Amino acid sequence: MKNSQNVSRFMYILFFILISQTLLAQTWEEVEIQIIPDDIIGFHWSSNIYFTNQDTGWISTVGAEKNESGNYDLVRKIYRTEDGSSTWVRKFIYRQELVIEYAKNYAIFSMKPDYFIAMYNDSVAGVLITEDGGETWIDRKIAEEHLSSSISKIHFFDKLNGIAFNEHRWFTSDGGYTWEKSNDTFENRTPSDVCFVNDSLGWMVSGGNIHWTDAGYIANTIDGGKTWQYQDSVTAILSGVDFIDSLKGFAVGTNFRFSTAYIYSTTDGGENWDIQGFYGEEEYDDIGFLDDKYGWILASGGKILRTSDDGENWETQIDNLDCNFGKLIILKEDKAAYAIGYNDDKILVLYRGDLSNITGLKGDNEIIDKAMYLYPNFPNPFNSQTTIKYELNQESYVQLKIFNILGEEVRTLVKENQSPDVYKVCWNGMSDTGKPLESGIYICQLVVNDRIDRRKLILLK
Repeated sequence: MKNSQNVSRFMYILFFILISQTLLAQTWEEVEIQIIPDDIIGFHWSSNIYFTNQDTGWISTVGAEKNESGNYDLVRKIYRTEDGSSTWVRKFIYRQELVIEYAKNYAIFSMKPDYFIAMYNDSVAGVLITEDGGETWIDRKIAEEHLSSSISKIHFFDKLNGIAFNEHRWFTSDGGYTWEKSNDTFENRTPSDVCFVNDSLGWMVSGGNIHWTDAGYIANTIDGGKTWQYQDSVTAILSGVDFIDSLKGFAVGTNFRFSTAYIYSTTDGGENWDIQGFYGEEEYDDIGFLDDKYGWILASGGKILRTSDDGENWETQIDNLDCNFGKLIILKEDKAAYAIGYNDDKILVLYRGDLSNITGLKGDNEIIDKAMYLYPNFPNPFNSQTTIKYELNQESYVQLKIFNILGEEVRTLVKENQSPDVYKVCWNGMSDTGKPLESGIYICQLVVNDRIDRRKLILLK
């Protein structure tokens, strides 16, 4: 009887493990794109896609189409979906005589379902904006001249304030209707990807470099994009960047000459980058994380890589799809992802990943299962002051201390019994003796009873 109970218990545990692995092994499914009215959502030159949420998305395309006289026109189109990408409705079309061999596509962004902005660079630079889902459009110039290179990325910090990128940075404070070029001194090629973790801290990477051929760069800002500094001025050709928090981040790219893909990783906000090369992988095109545990990489050959341990290890999740991927979109709140690419006929291919079955998210479980949770401090890096937030789930004796990189204790912030609650403590970069500390990496350590949690803090002066 006892042996049969043990066997039953073992089979139950094995079944539970298999079910858990099945839930975590999220799959990708190709979305059959339907156009209303009947149209071809392909491209001769390029297309761009953006999702506001799991229901609403936008696609812009640019290409050449025959007109009634048999000649070719330059045609730009914008489509919108409201059903999660299955059905797309054309909301905008612009047609002109084709007098150039190549035209850059719109850079696009949508901060809420009915709002959409597209930035273009024809004879002049301008913006198209709709606030009613594409029913009406406003067209405005942002510069009197044709830009030397087109806008590649748009990012908004809130409903009014945003930043756009070509080889310069452009700022808006009125929701995108007017833009001003920054006067910072950072000069290099247009970034291929941009990532912000808050309204101050961000990174950009590029597949081009004004100083070297076959090279890119990594640059960082701590003031919302007003100024940028190199973290690595000569890198592989980088095409994607994403940060889990203010310290841990990744960038991916390639060296086409040697058919080698690269993963750049940092745990100190980019002060130092570790580089891994994967010979024969050809190229890694984009990277994104759902949370501090699960992430994906789009690779050449229709391949998707996956990590479930915050980027420590990567495994092939899906391979040999009939497309070349280029862009990964992860909707964290909706737990959905999109992998965008093109097939050999240069037609848009869209794969959708349902992330809702991914359970056991690291951050959520730590709050539930442990007596405490130490959140990332904000801002980080910081200059004059940073806020440290932690959560207690039971009455505990709490010690919150700051250590320098040598492990020497420099400041005690909390040392007392506390009730279950969420606490915020400000640290001004001073030692216990009131002495200002030097710029560098510091460790914030939270000790609750017999449990310890740590975070890295970067003080910049």
